[in-house]
Amino acid sequence: MICTVAWAKDTTANIDMYRRLDSLKMYSLPDTAKATIYYELSHDYLAKNVDSAVWCGNQAINISTIRNFSGLLADAWLQQGINYIWAYHFDSAYQCFNSAIDSYTKKGSHEKLYEAFNMMSYLYQLNEVWDKAWEYSQHALDVYNKYGKAENIPAAYMHINFASIYSGLNDTKQAEHYYSLAKEGFAQIQEINELGNCYLEMARMHMNLHKDLPLARQELDSAMYYFNIEDEPVQMAEVYKTLGEYYLLENNPDEAKKNFNTALGIYSTKGSPVDIELIKINFGKIALNRQQLNAARVYAQETYDFFKKRDDKRQRLETILLLSEIDKRLGFKKRAYAYLDEYRNVSDSLKLQSGELRARDLMVEYSLTARDRENESLKKQNEKKDESLTLLIVSGVVILFTSIFLAVLFSQKNAALKKLETMQLETEQKNHELEKLQKETEEKNKELAKINSIKDRLISMIAHDIRSPLASLQNTLTLTRENILNAEEFSGLAQNLESDIYNLRGMLNNMLLWSREQ
Repeated sequence: MICTVAWAKDTTANIDMYRRLDSLKMYSLPDTAKATIYYELSHDYLAKNVDSAVWCGNQAINISTIRNFSGLLADAWLQQGINYIWAYHFDSAYQCFNSAIDSYTKKGSHEKLYEAFNMMSYLYQLNEVWDKAWEYSQHALDVYNKYGKAENIPAAYMHINFASIYSGLNDTKQAEHYYSLAKEGFAQIQEINELGNCYLEMARMHMNLHKDLPLARQELDSAMYYFNIEDEPVQMAEVYKTLGEYYLLENNPDEAKKNFNTALGIYSTKGSPVDIELIKINFGKIALNRQQLNAARVYAQETYDFFKKRDDKRQRLETILLLSEIDKRLGFKKRAYAYLDEYRNVSDSLKLQSGELRARDLMVEYSLTARDRENESLKKQNEKKDESLTLLIVSGVVILFTSIFLAVLFSQKNAALKKLETMQLETEQKNHELEKLQKETEEKNKELAKINSIKDRLISMIAHDIRSPLASLQNTLTLTRENILNAEEFSGLAQNLESDIYNLRGMLNNMLLWSREQ
């Protein structure tokens, strides 16, 4: 039944492809139609032949760029980025996704922008650059939270990316949670191919982290089932390759080689050179397991040279370790140690690139589940309301206190102005009084100076007028006491003295009278 459905779908898909190819060959089509057909062929060829998908993608981009078909050009960039991932041209894929993201952002194409963010995250996951993978998945989540419900954007693509990131960071519990959400989502929208991818990635996680081989085998069988339904040969080759790795873990090199050969047969016609070299690494491991050291070294050296030429450090890492082990067993210890040094150097550079610690820091900052996001959204709404109310209250309080402050300030200013005016008036009055006092003092000083002048003259006059009679009286008394004067002489002098004393007394009376008048 499965094979019948797959054959029917494959036949229908091939018919559509042939019709498109015939349209390009037989009809003179407008450039819009040509670009659209090349874009559709690029999508259809991806499961058939990666090189053809890349070529058709380039044709669609070139025509759309020349004719400025901006809508189709963005879709062509996105599809070409996916093509380049399958072809392991990661730098080219990064450029295409960046161009698509810029275009979708300008156009406001939310569903396509969501898809581009998820693909950019997936690209970084392949290179194990976990912080960048986390950032772009977070961008996709932001788009989903804003527009997902209104535009029916499927959450499953975002969930599988988060699952892969948690798996890469060895958090199996969270990875399984998101793989479960992704499986439910893809089942609801009937994305059978993506459902197969979920099981394939879960199988790889359980093989690498927990070594839970029985569970991994069940998941690989489920992945093969869904890829068969969709007739995805390249994806089926991925399952065969993973089955080979599973049997290596089970120490069954025969079954491992059988599955690797099946994968190689598909990759040789539909895959990329990188896919073929990855199979060769496993052939080298099988040869090493069987002690076929020379054959193992040939496989390891070929893949080492291939990935070194591509400057693909991540894929080269495994070949370096394999070469070191082979040379150690061959007895070339010096060369084996040299490979170990190279392994450490390459590994250290990849650890610096991975951003694992920053990715874990970013995870702490964000809540990833839908319930957490809804709670956060409700919380933000409540916070906005609370903030608005708080802002209103705070604004009212601020306005009230500001008004009170301004009123107090105005009152204080008026009081200070009135006090200043009073002080100015008082100062002016005091200055006026001081000037008046100063004038009175000057006048009194003048009067005192005049009085002093009169006093000086008066004293001078008194001293002159009193001194002469007193001197005559003193001389007379001296002569009398010494019996020098006789009675007649004394009588004559006495009359003169009496006259002088009389005059002196008159002068004193006049002076006393004058002083009373003054």
